[in-house]
This record gives sequence, structure tokens and C-alpha cells, in this order.
Amino acid sequence: MKNILDVRFRRRHAFLAAVLLFFLLSIADLTTTSQLRLFPLYLVPVLLSTWYLGPAWGVGFSLAATVVSMSVGIFIAHPYSHSSFFYFDVIGQFLSLLIFLWVVQIASQLHGAATREASRARTDFLTGIANRTAFFEALGQETERHERYRRSFALISLDCDNFKHINDKFGHATGDRLLHTVAQTLASNVRRTDLAARLGGDEFMVLVPETDTSHAAAVGKHLNEELTHAMKANHWPVTFSIGIAIFEDTPRSPEFAVEFADSLMYRAKHAGKNRTVLVTFRDDGVSGSGEPTA
Repeated sequence: MKNILDVRFRRRHAFLAAVLLFFLLSIADLTTTSQLRLFPLYLVPVLLSTWYLGPAWGVGFSLAATVVSMSVGIFIAHPYSHSSFFYFDVIGQFLSLLIFLWVVQIASQLHGAATREASRARTDFLTGIANRTAFFEALGQETERHERYRRSFALISLDCDNFKHINDKFGHATGDRLLHTVAQTLASNVRRTDLAARLGGDEFMVLVPETDTSHAAAVGKHLNEELTHAMKANHWPVTFSIGIAIFEDTPRSPEFAVEFADSLMYRAKHAGKNRTVLVTFRDDGVSGSGEPTA
């Protein structure tokens, strides 16, 4: 959620900066009687709008800059010493517009490539959901939000029971398909504000912001049911050990929060697998029995 807000914040400021710069350049262009044109400087708001707002905005600013520059040449600047110079000026403006549009296209392609690269850096290559880097980034933001607003959140740690047996019996390709199925099942059964991630191997984790114990327990139960259904549909003898940690107080660090949730998952696994352990974390200790439930 914070990433979305940050993007909107940057877009809003980029729009205001581009409009302000374009306005200042237009005023300078329209109020001067010099034959010196400021047209090349319009590239700055064009690039700014293209990068942060999209190519349509870049094209719009390019067209607006052309209109302003041609208006200066026709109505405000010194008269042309020869009538043919007017046509040369129009041709020059048209060629400049083509250059602007070419720059918009290049900038748009570069921005798309940068966006895709940033997305790949935060996406698990095998499953298509968030990877460890993206998860810890989101968890760090949620920890900061919790410290400010004191709204509890939950971490749900899931581990595939008997996953090694799948790899040994059916091969790694089937194991990869199983992991992808788990990831997509998690991603399609959580809220838009939640985040499902693969931390590595067959270990997954779900960040559930602004939730209490009852809701976190319900989410864990629902995910387990959906995952179990997906495993049975594919005839994979896999169950899930689940640890659910509800943080009513701020954890010492994102790493501590993950380790705490993992410890609950391992407690469920050591109790016989296919179990869930739920514990609420507070500064003065933990609450809840922490007993594994089938």
C-alpha cells in the first residue's frame, strides 16, 4: 500500500513540476522579443512528464510546446526579414516536434525497461509472487506503520510437509509446479492489502496488515483449506505446517518478526506436521497457548 501511495506522490509532484516549468518557459518565450527561441528547453518538462506520467503526457507537452513556439514566431518575435523564412521556421518547428516525439518514445521504452527490471528484482522467478527482498521491504514498512498507529498485524508462515518426497518420487519439475500452485493459491486467496511471498525453498509467508487474532486465525484456516484442496486435486501427498504470529506490539525488527513466525511453524512441524500454531506477541511476553491444532 505504501508503495502505491509513494508512486502517486511522485506522479503528483512530477505533474506539478512539469506544468510549472512549462508555464515559466512559455511566459519567458511569449514575453521576449528576442529571436532566441527557448524551444529546446521544453524537452525538460516533456521528459519529466513522459517518465512519471506516461507517453501520452509527453506527447501532450510536446504539442503544447510546438504551439507556443510557433505563436512566438508568428505573432510576437521580430518580423521575418524575408517571407520565405517563415516557411523555414514552420518546417524547423515540425522537425523539432518529430524529435520531441522520438525522445518521448525512447524515454517511454527506457522507463518500461527500468520498471520491468525493478519488478523482476522483487519477484520470485519460479512462482511469480513476491520474493524475500520484496517481503522484507513490505514488512519493514508495516513495522513502521505499526509503531506509529499501533494497529496489529499478522505473519503467517507456511511450510510444505513432505516436499522432499515429491521431488524424489515425481522429479523436480513436479516440485516446481507444486511450488507455483502453492504460490498462486496463496496470492488468489488473500486481500489486496496482504502480501504473499516465497522466502526460499518450500517456505512461504503471508503478511496480513491491520488484523486481530480471530481474523488471522480465519485467514490461516482458509488458506490451509484452499491449499489442501489444491494438493488433493493434483494428487500430491502434501500437507502444511503453519505458524501464525499476531503482533500487537512492535517487533524489534522485521528479521525478528519473521524468525518468530518461523519458530511457530517449526513447532507445528515438530508436533507431527499438518498443524497450526497461533501466538500473539507482546512486549511483556506472548499470549495464547501456542498449542498445535490440526
